[in-house]
Amino acid sequence: MMRTRIALSLLLTGALIGCSRRATRHYVERLEVLVPALAEADALGIRPERIQAMVSEELKANGHFEFPKPDKAGAKPGHPTKLELEVAPIHEGTVDGRAGNYLVLEASMLVKRRGEDGWSSYEVGERVQEKISGASLEERQAAATRAIKAALHETILMADLQLDAVEKSDRELIRDLNAINPRLRDAAIRVLADRKNPAVRGALIEKLKGSDVDGVRRAIGGLVALRDAQAVPALIELARGKDPSFLREILFALGAIGGEEAQAYLFTVSQGHDDSEIRQVAEQALSELQSRTAAGEQRRESGKQHVQRSTK
Repeated sequence: MMRTRIALSLLLTGALIGCSRRATRHYVERLEVLVPALAEADALGIRPERIQAMVSEELKANGHFEFPKPDKAGAKPGHPTKLELEVAPIHEGTVDGRAGNYLVLEASMLVKRRGEDGWSSYEVGERVQEKISGASLEERQAAATRAIKAALHETILMADLQLDAVEKSDRELIRDLNAINPRLRDAAIRVLADRKNPAVRGALIEKLKGSDVDGVRRAIGGLVALRDAQAVPALIELARGKDPSFLREILFALGAIGGEEAQAYLFTVSQGHDDSEIRQVAEQALSELQSRTAAGEQRRESGKQHVQRSTK
């Protein structure tokens, strides 16, 4: 798919976006917007320059994003942020259980923040279904405008919350896991998983039960990052009835997490699954797990011998 890339001329240009409603500010070093270069999108008014203007409006309305000037010595503010927004191709269709036609649009944003230990990255996004009130081009354009505004508003709000979460302590984030606001909970889950805090395991396992495939995949990735064998039963349950492509991802996740239960399941699948490709994937994941386990045991044994020699 051809896309038009707009690297907004906001690399520390000194443009100030909005007034802060709280002390936390997000200092944006770079903002990029990716918009599909499609004739249908153009006809609906989804043009790169229009999206650029709408993004700037939403950032200003949010009030927590700033594009600061370097000081006289050329120094930049601490913890700069990079934002990469992408608008997926819009499509029209029906929605289960609803009458009429809808425009469906997705916006996603990769949020990168530089901290003391380097850059951390988080992805947020929103999928919007906007009903088309009639058959005319004007009515379809109006629906597209509403969909874009809604998707951008929610995506930028989630980016704001995600950047706030990065500033929080683990104790604060664990408290946010019980927040009423689901966006707040999701932001906490992403950061705790990135920090490999085992307290997030339960929240990630709960995410496996969701209907959002991308959300389930992110939860799997978070559990892999934790390397917590207690997540294995939930992943085995998730594997039931999944299509081959999704099942392959789960098998490799189980191999990465490891543990006796994961090893036993991979062995069973490698020997008895109906699909030969799935058997091969399970065998590969099992082989990698066994090699990693053997290497770990060898390192531990080597360490024991070193300690014994040192104490003689």
